[in-house]
Amino acid sequence: MAKKYPAYPSLPKLQIKGSSLFLRSPFLENALLLFSHARQVHFSNLKKQVAIKTKKWWRWQQPIKFRYNQVDYIDLTYPGISEHQDNQVTQTYPLWLITRSPSQKIILVRFGGVLTQNPIFRKAAEICADTISEHTGLRFGLKKKEVPLGDFQDKYVCKNCGHRLHPDSEVILCRYCGGKEIEIVAGSS
Repeated sequence: MAKKYPAYPSLPKLQIKGSSLFLRSPFLENALLLFSHARQVHFSNLKKQVAIKTKKWWRWQQPIKFRYNQVDYIDLTYPGISEHQDNQVTQTYPLWLITRSPSQKIILVRFGGVLTQNPIFRKAAEICADTISEHTGLRFGLKKKEVPLGDFQDKYVCKNCGHRLHPDSEVILCRYCGGKEIEIVAGSS
């Protein structure tokens, strides 16, 4: 692990044991929900498989399993900040698993909650995604920059393969070739 993952009760727990990596929903979140809901993610390098178990209303559901070769990349969403009526700010950074065909977007864990100004959630989410990527070899797609949806109009293009990127493309990595450079085509609108 290149960067140290912070220990904080409202952060998902990240643990490496041998060739496996475990990710569990935050203890504080579980306690607030009276342990009725929880999520556990197991990345097994021996089986080359991701298993996602979810507890709903105190009952564990059947795990959802994906082979590593079915996973396209790990995605981290950088949200906008929304204000509530009580003037508390909510920042949530969901970590997603994006599969190939069929293309699915499955939530792994969420980082964040109600806070004033605490960058620990964003930092922890990035460290977690980097650690998963380093440990498993799965790609981690980073969001390049905040772009208003009305500004897309099919003008963002991968420099490597030339594919046009659309509003649902929120990552540096091109969905077609894995290229990391995106250019803006002048005059497109």
